[in-house]
Amino acid sequence: MKVFEISVSEEDVEAIKLSEKVLMKCGSDTIKLVKEDDNWIPVSDILPSEGQEAWITTKPENVRKGMFTKHFGAAMKEGFICSEGLVETNDVSAWQPYNVPAPYQPDSH
Repeated sequence: MKVFEISVSEEDVEAIKLSEKVLMKCGSDTIKLVKEDDNWIPVSDILPSEGQEAWITTKPENVRKGMFTKHFGAAMKEGFICSEGLVETNDVSAWQPYNVPAPYQPDSH
Protein backbone atom coordinates (compact mmCIF):
# COMPACT_ATOMS: atom_id res chain seq x y z
CA MET A 1 0.00 0.00 0.00
CA LYS A 2 1.27 3.49 -0.85
CA VAL A 3 0.90 6.21 1.77
CA PHE A 4 1.04 9.85 0.80
CA GLU A 5 1.46 12.77 3.15
CA ILE A 6 -0.27 15.95 2.07
CA SER A 7 -1.01 19.31 3.63
CA VAL A 8 -4.66 20.26 3.81
CA SER A 9 -6.07 23.77 3.94
CA GLU A 10 -9.25 24.83 5.75
CA GLU A 11 -10.91 25.03 2.33
CA ASP A 12 -9.93 21.42 1.64
CA VAL A 13 -11.33 20.32 4.99
CA GLU A 14 -14.67 21.96 4.13
CA ALA A 15 -14.64 20.29 0.70
CA ILE A 16 -14.07 16.91 2.36
CA LYS A 17 -16.98 17.54 4.75
CA LEU A 18 -19.17 18.48 1.77
CA SER A 19 -18.08 15.35 -0.11
CA GLU A 20 -19.27 13.22 2.83
CA LYS A 21 -22.70 14.85 2.48
CA VAL A 22 -22.61 14.22 -1.26
CA LEU A 23 -21.75 10.56 -0.68
CA MET A 24 -24.68 10.21 1.72
CA LYS A 25 -27.07 11.87 -0.75
CA CYS A 26 -25.94 9.98 -3.84
CA GLY A 27 -25.70 6.53 -2.36
CA SER A 28 -24.06 4.26 -4.93
CA ASP A 29 -23.56 6.93 -7.62
CA THR A 30 -19.96 7.43 -8.70
CA ILE A 31 -18.62 10.82 -7.64
CA LYS A 32 -15.79 12.81 -9.15
CA LEU A 33 -14.68 15.33 -6.54
CA VAL A 34 -13.65 18.66 -8.02
CA LYS A 35 -11.95 21.24 -5.82
CA GLU A 36 -12.95 24.23 -7.95
CA ASP A 37 -16.62 25.07 -8.13
CA ASP A 38 -16.31 27.27 -11.22
CA ASN A 39 -17.91 24.52 -13.33
CA TRP A 40 -21.35 25.29 -11.85
CA ILE A 41 -23.79 26.83 -14.34
CA PRO A 42 -26.75 28.75 -12.88
CA VAL A 43 -30.07 27.39 -14.19
CA SER A 44 -31.05 30.99 -14.88
CA ASP A 45 -28.23 31.13 -17.50
CA ILE A 46 -28.82 27.89 -19.43
CA LEU A 47 -30.25 24.41 -18.92
CA PRO A 48 -28.71 21.09 -20.02
CA SER A 49 -29.85 19.27 -23.14
CA GLU A 50 -32.77 16.86 -22.91
CA GLY A 51 -31.55 13.60 -21.35
CA GLN A 52 -28.17 15.03 -20.27
CA GLU A 53 -26.86 13.72 -16.94
CA ALA A 54 -25.66 16.42 -14.56
CA TRP A 55 -24.69 17.19 -10.99
CA ILE A 56 -27.23 19.61 -9.53
CA THR A 57 -27.19 21.90 -6.53
CA THR A 58 -30.64 22.07 -4.99
CA LYS A 59 -32.12 24.57 -2.57
CA PRO A 60 -31.03 24.22 0.24
CA GLU A 61 -27.47 23.39 -0.79
CA ASN A 62 -27.50 19.66 -1.52
CA VAL A 63 -25.65 18.06 -4.43
CA ARG A 64 -27.08 15.10 -6.33
CA LYS A 65 -26.95 13.50 -9.74
CA GLY A 66 -29.89 13.79 -12.11
CA MET A 67 -30.96 13.66 -15.73
CA PHE A 68 -32.58 16.74 -17.25
CA THR A 69 -35.99 16.52 -18.90
CA LYS A 70 -38.50 19.07 -20.16
CA HIS A 71 -41.40 16.61 -20.20
CA PHE A 72 -41.85 14.57 -16.98
CA GLY A 73 -45.13 12.83 -16.24
CA ALA A 74 -48.64 13.71 -17.33
CA ALA A 75 -48.14 17.33 -16.25
CA MET A 76 -45.05 17.56 -18.53
CA LYS A 77 -42.95 19.16 -15.78
CA GLU A 78 -39.39 20.38 -16.37
CA GLY A 79 -36.63 19.25 -14.01
CA PHE A 80 -34.02 16.66 -13.13
CA ILE A 81 -34.91 13.01 -12.60
CA CYS A 82 -32.99 11.82 -9.52
CA SER A 83 -33.14 8.64 -7.48
CA GLU A 84 -35.73 10.32 -5.22
CA GLY A 85 -37.92 11.35 -8.17
CA LEU A 86 -38.25 14.65 -10.04
CA VAL A 87 -36.50 17.77 -8.72
CA GLU A 88 -38.20 20.66 -10.50
CA THR A 89 -36.02 23.28 -12.17
CA ASN A 90 -37.20 26.03 -9.80
CA ASP A 91 -35.72 23.98 -6.89
CA VAL A 92 -32.28 23.84 -8.54
CA SER A 93 -29.71 26.64 -8.22
CA ALA A 94 -27.05 25.38 -10.62
CA TRP A 95 -25.81 22.35 -12.53
CA GLN A 96 -22.66 21.00 -14.14
CA PRO A 97 -22.10 18.16 -16.59
CA TYR A 98 -21.71 14.72 -15.06
CA ASN A 99 -18.22 13.59 -16.04
CA VAL A 100 -17.15 10.03 -15.43
CA PRO A 101 -13.46 9.82 -14.54
CA ALA A 102 -11.05 7.68 -16.56
CA PRO A 103 -10.66 4.12 -15.26
CA TYR A 104 -7.86 3.36 -12.81
CA GLN A 105 -4.56 2.52 -14.48
CA PRO A 106 -2.03 0.75 -12.20
CA ASP A 107 1.61 1.81 -12.35
CA SER A 108 3.55 -0.15 -14.95
CA HIS A 109 6.68 -0.30 -12.74
